Amino acid sequence: MPDVEHSSGTVLTGRPPFVDFSHVSKNFGFEPNVVEAVRDISLTIREGEFITLVGPSGCGKSTLLSMLAGIYAPSAGQITRAGRPIEPFSGQVGYMTQNDHLLPWRTVAQNIAVPLEIRNLSSREAKLRTDELMRFVGLVDFAKSYPSQLSGGMRKRTVLARLLAQDADTFLLDEPFAALDAQLRLRLQIELRRITRELNKTTLFVTHDLEEAIALGDRCVVFSPRPGTIKRIIEIGLPRDRDLLRLRHDPAYIALTTQLWDEMAPLIESEGDR
Repeated sequence: MPDVEHSSGTVLTGRPPFVDFSHVSKNFGFEPNVVEAVRDISLTIREGEFITLVGPSGCGKSTLLSMLAGIYAPSAGQITRAGRPIEPFSGQVGYMTQNDHLLPWRTVAQNIAVPLEIRNLSSREAKLRTDELMRFVGLVDFAKSYPSQLSGGMRKRTVLARLLAQDADTFLLDEPFAALDAQLRLRLQIELRRITRELNKTTLFVTHDLEEAIALGDRCVVFSPRPGTIKRIIEIGLPRDRDLLRLRHDPAYIALTTQLWDEMAPLIESEGDR
């Protein structure tokens, strides 16, 4: 079992387990060229919890998300969600990557409506739901704009709204804000915290930004280099309604960020020696 660090604050200890990785490993390729991506991962995530994942490049963080999404099956162990084994490409799991994959020939409203069309909602129902989602993420004035006409932040808001249209209970986000400038990233971090809290979404968020990992997460999972194993789980313990704009002055946040940097320093150094 990994070490668990505790800090003061609000955590979700009263909520039931929702996602469970039990001794999960994943290999790619065939003998003699097998690549072991992750090894013996055991992690239980509570309903509505926001988990951040950090670690060196290639340590299997994205592989873990892909297995939870049903894109890959584990080579060993089991993954369950809501008490059931993962099904391939489950509609209850929404996946957002660094690339937004918006359809360039469709407007903002039409891009958001894609999951609703897949679910065969009527045109009236789809329009009502799309309008609701655009209001929720602040895109009403851009409904008829095309992706090429949007700023980076507006594109990300469109993707978030499309993710919400899927009506998934689990969000998987793989470095979604990595390419954005610091101010825009902060605005979207605030938006994401608000959405996931208000809608009680269970969220796994991969990032290389250690400050982002502490600012957003209820817990932070630190991975070792490949094959990825869980090195440590940090209970962040900051209030769930934390103010991200002023968080940088919070002594608890500063201490947690320093702790995470200390955890990552040996891993970064070992990568440089390879």
